[in-house]
Formats: sequence, structure tokens, C-alpha cells
Amino acid sequence: MARDRLITLSRLSASDPDAFNNSTETWDVIATEWASRFDVSDGEKLQGGMELSVRLARFTVLSNSATRTITSDDQLTEDGVEWNIRGVKEIGTNERLEITAERRSD
Repeated sequence: MARDRLITLSRLSASDPDAFNNSTETWDVIATEWASRFDVSDGEKLQGGMELSVRLARFTVLSNSATRTITSDDQLTEDGVEWNIRGVKEIGTNERLEITAERRSD
């Protein structure tokens, strides 16, 4: 499958607390990578008593020092759309990684 989608991988970070013990959270870019995307399913789930429409996809990227640090706490952005990372698994021996991600589709 061709890696024809440019994605951004980001990690949440918090600033040091100010004098009022407030900190600011921001998403810092870890890497920008070319990936392939395979849409797995559309579905619905309940969250806080509300029914949400969700989309699940798998993104495949080359394995490198940056992509090997990705966890389910990180975020993936493709074409301005944010995806929540659900899991990461290795394909081959340090060749590629498959990132399973979910986003709201409504």
C-alpha cells in the first residue's frame, strides 16, 4: 500500500505552573511522516449517555526513532483532522509500524 498521506504525530505537554498553579497544555509535534491509511469501520458508541458516530482506521508508517516512541497517549492529525491513537504495533523487524486510530465522524 502506498504511503500517500502526510500525517503529524503529536504529544501532549504541560507548561510549568504559574504563580496561581495554572499550567497550559499543548500538543507538541513529534514527527511528520508519510503514511498509508486503511479505513477499518464506521460505527457508533455511547459516551456520557450520548451516541457518537466514530471511524476507525489503520495508518502504516516507516519505523524510525521518532515513530517508535508513539503511544496511545499521543495524537495523529491527517489533513487537519485529529485522530486518537488506540494502539501501535510493529510490522516486521523495525520496518514499519501500524497505528490504529479513531475519530468522531459527525
